Amino acid sequence: MIKDSIDSVLAVYSAEIGTHENLISDLDKSISRIVSTLQEAKVLESIPGIGKVYFAGIIAGIGSIDRFDTKAQLAKYAGLAWTQKQSGSFNSEHIPLSKTGNRYLRYSTNLARLKDPAFFRRVLSKEI
Repeated sequence: MIKDSIDSVLAVYSAEIGTHENLISDLDKSISRIVSTLQEAKVLESIPGIGKVYFAGIIAGIGSIDRFDTKAQLAKYAGLAWTQKQSGSFNSEHIPLSKTGNRYLRYSTNLARLKDPAFFRRVLSKEI
C-alpha cells in the first residue's frame, strides 16, 4: 500500500519535471528567436560563454541605452561600479563591486564581465 503511494507520487513528480523541462525549452527557443532580431545582441554575442537568455536579461535590464548620458552611468546602473576603499593616504587593494543598480542586470553583467573582462574594458574605454 505505501509502496503504491510512493510510486504514484514519484510518477506525478516525474511528469511535472518533464512538463517544466518542456516549458523551459519552449521559453528558451522564444527568447532566442526574439533576441536574434535585436541589433544589440550582435555585440553581446561576442562575449564567450554568454547565451541568449543572458543577452535578453541584459537588454531587458538596460532598456533604452539612450537614457544614460555616459558609459559610467550605464556601468553603475548595471552594477559594474567599484566602491573606493581608502582612508587618508591608504588605498585598499581589495575593491569590491558595489551593490547598486538593478540586481538582475547586475547578475547578468557581472557574469559577462567574468567571462570576458576585456570586453568590458573596451566598453568602458569607448573602444566599441
